[in-house]
Amino acid sequence: MLLELAVQLAFIGISTRPELHISSLGEDPYFWENWKSILWNSIFLRGIVEWSGYAVIGGLIIGFLISFIYIHFEKFLKLRNMRNENF
Repeated sequence: MLLELAVQLAFIGISTRPELHISSLGEDPYFWENWKSILWNSIFLRGIVEWSGYAVIGGLIIGFLISFIYIHFEKFLKLRNMRNENF
């Protein structure tokens, strides 16, 4: 359903909602040139490039926290198993 709606908005358009059609968003009068300008300017330059720094920093922080918890939890389990074996 969602894919069908996306295809309809991107390629066919809805006559009652012309503002949602991609041809009304760009500067270019031709359909594929308009898609190129929307994808390059709006999505790639203003989306991916702009937020990639935040994604890398956030990934580093989350990765460090998960590895820190895993390493300390593993040490805790090994210590607990050693204590259980001694009894």
